[in-house]
Amino acid sequence: MVVLQQTLRVFRRIETQITKLVRGFNRDVPQNIVNRPVVNLARNCRNFCDFGGSTSEGVINMAQYSELNSENVKDFLDSFDTVLFDCDGVLWHGMEAESGAQDTIKKLRKLGKTPFFVTNNSTKSRKQYAEKFTKLGFEASKDEVFGTAYMAALYVKEHLNIQGKVYLMGGAGLEEEFQLHGLSYIGPGPDPLEGDIADWANIPLDPEVQAVVVGFDGHVSYMKMMRAASYLNNPNMPFIGTNTDGRLPTKTGRVIPGTGCIVNSVKTAAGREPVIVGKPSKQLVECISKRHKLDRSRTIMVGDRLDTDILMGHNCGIRTLFVSSGISSLEEVKQHQASGSPERLKFVPTYYLPSVGVLGKLMDMAESPKKRRIETNTSGTQES
Repeated sequence: MVVLQQTLRVFRRIETQITKLVRGFNRDVPQNIVNRPVVNLARNCRNFCDFGGSTSEGVINMAQYSELNSENVKDFLDSFDTVLFDCDGVLWHGMEAESGAQDTIKKLRKLGKTPFFVTNNSTKSRKQYAEKFTKLGFEASKDEVFGTAYMAALYVKEHLNIQGKVYLMGGAGLEEEFQLHGLSYIGPGPDPLEGDIADWANIPLDPEVQAVVVGFDGHVSYMKMMRAASYLNNPNMPFIGTNTDGRLPTKTGRVIPGTGCIVNSVKTAAGREPVIVGKPSKQLVECISKRHKLDRSRTIMVGDRLDTDILMGHNCGIRTLFVSSGISSLEEVKQHQASGSPERLKFVPTYYLPSVGVLGKLMDMAESPKKRRIETNTSGTQES
């Protein structure tokens, strides 16, 4: 094991140095002569160290996470340019920011890293999320936010090219995104159960509905499930779900059912599989790649859920940093790692930390010794 760890450290250093070398090449050197082969070599070195990445020669799945510390955080920081952050359970809990999260993002930006915020929560639009970031003391613009409300509207608009109406089970966030994308919809708001089974068997359906979208709906009801499933009885009716999260992260011990409970109820009634636009599907990463320059080999996904954040990283060929400040636990990671099951090994992250706040503290420790000495002397402490 010691030899293996030493080998991995060597490969990480090789990848970092090759990447720096490529960036320093003269611009007149043709990309296809020098840069591309060297970049591929760097990527393969990096992927060998990723405990589950893939090289051009095939898949290497070592299924072992690495806990970040003061010794390896510098190599970690040098290995990526873009970081994808989950929000709930990672950056905040409800309206309470995770300790140190704001400072960590500021420090990453200062290092030239580009953050994006990818959330399965469909209760807010991108604009509403940007407002929440500001309220909690984060630096973020709406163009950096990729939530499932936005993704659902984008999928209906650009992929399905729906001209008619959408039956929408969702709240204000989904409504705002559908309005911004010029989409017609029906469904939001209360729809209580009325009548008896004879009435239910003949509930009216709007003939202009051309798709069904299911997200988080605080007014979910038996009547809404009937309407959605009845529209989906048409096998050609598209069925889109924002995400399948079973519960929302809390620190109170109470259980808040997630959107997956609603999506699965409609799925069961309709006997149909939905297209999921949120994590762990590839939709979010593909959307970011389409709108921004995203090199997956130089990207890190940070999340608290193994079955969404970490699995999406695996599905998209992106390294992952698991933080145990939300839903999943480190014990679950260890159980997956020890299982030997190829499917369960997909839930094993590349790296681990207790929280994003701890990452910020490690970044301070990774600063040059000279700078630390200067700061120490400024505070009045003698240099050792």
